[in-house]
This record gives sequence, structure tokens and C-alpha cells, in this order.
Amino acid sequence: MARRPRRHDFELDLSVLFQSGIQYYVETPAGMAAQPTYVQESLRQLSPRWADVRLFDGFPGQYAVLARQAPDKRWYVASINGTDQPKTL
Repeated sequence: MARRPRRHDFELDLSVLFQSGIQYYVETPAGMAAQPTYVQESLRQLSPRWADVRLFDGFPGQYAVLARQAPDKRWYVASINGTDQPKTL
């Protein structure tokens, strides 16, 4: 299986990390149609609201690992690294 572009992983993680979709979903229908199928499907399946949120680790301006629970009890885990060094958590 081919590796997905990292840019898409980063963008999909933002959809879980950000509190509000308004901060993230600035896209036109044509722009979304141009995205790979897995990106479109991931966003379609993403919960529009969260029942719980947990911060696993992080430091302001450097990195964050966060999990959000959807009302159907599924957990979504996302991370972001704002440094130029790999992180092991």
C-alpha cells in the first residue's frame, strides 16, 4: 500500500485537534472534490460534536497529542508537532 502524503495526515489531524470546525473547514466544493477519496471519507465520518476530550501530552507552541470521543463512543486520536525534531511519546 502506498504511503499517504504527510500533508493530508496533518490536515486530518487538525480536524480533530481544533475545537471548532469553523476554524478548519475553509474549503470550496471544487477544492474538496479534488481531495483524495480517503480524505473525503475521513471528513464525512468525523463526528460533528464531541462527548469527551483528553490531552495526552503537549507543550504550547511545540506539540500536542489529543483524543476526542464522539457520542457513539468512538475515539479519535490526533497529534501535531510544531518542532523540527521527531517526537516519541
